[in-house]
Amino acid sequence: MDWDELRAARAHLHNPEAARILGVPEAALVASRLGAGAIRLPADPLQILSPISEWRRVLVAVHNALGVSLALGQVEDVAQVGDVIRLRGSHLDTSFSAASVANAFWFVEVDDNHGRTRSLQFSDAGGGDIIKVFLFHKTAAAAAERRFKALAETVAQTAFSPAAMPDPAGLYTPDRDQPGRIELLAASAPLAFQTALSRMGELNAPVHIDTFALRAAQSFRGRVTHARIDEVMAHLHEPDIRMHLRPGVLRAVQVRRLEGRIAALEFTDPSGLSLRLSSPQHAQVFSEWAQTVTETLA
Repeated sequence: MDWDELRAARAHLHNPEAARILGVPEAALVASRLGAGAIRLPADPLQILSPISEWRRVLVAVHNALGVSLALGQVEDVAQVGDVIRLRGSHLDTSFSAASVANAFWFVEVDDNHGRTRSLQFSDAGGGDIIKVFLFHKTAAAAAERRFKALAETVAQTAFSPAAMPDPAGLYTPDRDQPGRIELLAASAPLAFQTALSRMGELNAPVHIDTFALRAAQSFRGRVTHARIDEVMAHLHEPDIRMHLRPGVLRAVQVRRLEGRIAALEFTDPSGLSLRLSSPQHAQVFSEWAQTVTETLA
């Protein structure tokens, strides 16, 4: 009821923001819709995602302290090695911890602001978001939903109970390191981030945007032509990526140099490395662009 009242009072409110305002994990909002749009699925992400290549164009969302990275495209391959499930397509590469998934929901939501959305939502034992997958193609989504309803029958008669936290030592943690020498910039991290995003249109090359969360990571590869920045948020809105970010959470910005060139700009929040900008296939062009960004900050 609190969620419904909040949505009625604030148009265009996204669910992650609603959860933050209400002081609950987003998975709690979804669970409150069981029987009215949400279906509880087995906590087996590989089984659920195995036919993802048949779902046409999808959106894969990864959240961290900085915000949300939303990569769009067709996932061409899904595989699991150890605890790591990896989704790969021409523009996206997403990895996450399978054993961290304690809750899985198929969620169909309809509202006046966003229309009808269909998503798979995976969260940990505390309700913390791991990844989401949104389906757009109506025929593919309908076929997927029939399959999900069949999977749901295996848990429909099982009383819901909180899952136990797995041993962190056995869980996937994204590798945030890469070759090169790190230099900490003496600049405001939020300002540096806003400056870099606002000048992305000057980078005449595809960029890699790597986003890191505790148990998930996502890499987008493509062109970014512009960013929209307001007092609180920074937004990217390209055909193959959307990002909604809060620069104010950032604590540091660092340059990573390799063979004398700037190989990456890295931004950290209190939990560690949050986002990296690089362009390995266009190293010289990226280095020159990054150099102009750092000179502007200086």
